[in-house]
Amino acid sequence: MHRSKRFVSAAAALAAVLTAACTATGSTTPTDNYATGPWALDQVTGAPASSLLHASVDAPPAKGQAKILGLVEVAGVNIALTLRGNSCEAYILSTSLAEPMTTGPTGFGAQRPARGTPSSDEHQSYPGTVLSGTYTQASGTTSPYFDYLSLGCSEKSMSVKVEGVPSDAQAVAIGDSTRVWRQGRDLLVTVGQPEGLRPR
Repeated sequence: MHRSKRFVSAAAALAAVLTAACTATGSTTPTDNYATGPWALDQVTGAPASSLLHASVDAPPAKGQAKILGLVEVAGVNIALTLRGNSCEAYILSTSLAEPMTTGPTGFGAQRPARGTPSSDEHQSYPGTVLSGTYTQASGTTSPYFDYLSLGCSEKSMSVKVEGVPSDAQAVAIGDSTRVWRQGRDLLVTVGQPEGLRPR
């Protein structure tokens, strides 16, 4: 997948990921690539998020309520790492919101993995350096906020890599399992169980 300069909407990006997920061995359908039953990541304690953030993340076209696992405040935005149904999702919301959004914020998601290899993407090496075990992946632009985001979703943890963060921007992690660190102008965020993460 090549970088796109266009704004990626939550609905379009999520639909593309869910309908075109690929593995290194070829395309698969959700029924034979994704797990069912209890999900270890779903047992992670949610982050203390305001009703404003919850309502905005759940705004149409989203269906159902998301569980916000972690938040990071950086460069005037909140990056929300969430679970919704059988998907890991990441959203970008302005910290200056005064009322809930009527249309869902910029975001994208990846289905829960079950077996096989990560989905095919130009950034596919990233999640494997952070997440242990099998994972799926989604990525996209988030103009006008950052250059690019990549998300990895596993059974026990999820991670987001934010590219193009201003060098002087301070990042504040919110949530019991939320961890954040810098790599130059990139910001790495994880939520979930420690055993689902590679040592940093």
